[in-house]
Amino acid sequence: MFTSVSWQQYLVFISITAVIYYIYILLRYYRNEVINFIKGIKNTPVPSKEKNNDKTITTQDATLNELLGELKIFFQLASKRNYPKEELMMAVKLKLRDYGQFKNTPFEIAVNNFIATESDNQCSIHLSEDDWRVLWMG
Repeated sequence: MFTSVSWQQYLVFISITAVIYYIYILLRYYRNEVINFIKGIKNTPVPSKEKNNDKTITTQDATLNELLGELKIFFQLASKRNYPKEELMMAVKLKLRDYGQFKNTPFEIAVNNFIATESDNQCSIHLSEDDWRVLWMG
């Protein structure tokens, strides 16, 4: 059936098709980067004037990631052990006590959203507005 097509013709066809495909992907999704590369413009980040502020943000991000990781592990454990709502709230409250620096910051909203998602998905427990106030009382 395909005896009239040689291996060389097949490989040339596949190579050309692959090149055309990758050119399409580059132009479709990375158009600005390709144009800047051709023009010789480099995308360099703007240096920050306050390096201490960058370190603080980096430290806060690391601490936030640490908190979210600990909460994720806790919710997985709580779902396996079927914690009731009161025990779940007490444990989360004790965990948040160690991370009081996030209270009344934009990070508090992110933590609350994470807790809401995990408690709904992992433990099937919905937290009310009053529950949120209790959780952040240290």
